[in-house]
Amino acid sequence: MIGGLHNGREVLRDVAHPWIGQRVVEPRTGRTGRLGLVVEHVSYDVLGRERVLWTEAHLRPTDGSGWEWRADLDRLALNADHRRENG
Repeated sequence: MIGGLHNGREVLRDVAHPWIGQRVVEPRTGRTGRLGLVVEHVSYDVLGRERVLWTEAHLRPTDGSGWEWRADLDRLALNADHRRENG
């Protein structure tokens, strides 16, 4: 359960993001992947006001791990190798 919800309502919302399909890196861990999906976790208070709790990135591995993974979108950066390959 996520803390801070007033009435317990949380929804997941698919978000269009310019990095979808791009190679990204999580600098803290060095993991790389191709961004496949971005989902916002949104809560609503009793008056119906929404608040984005966090934004989750779903990634396909490009680091040889073989496992799809998730990360906080705010912790990702475009992969430097990808930027060189594509201008």
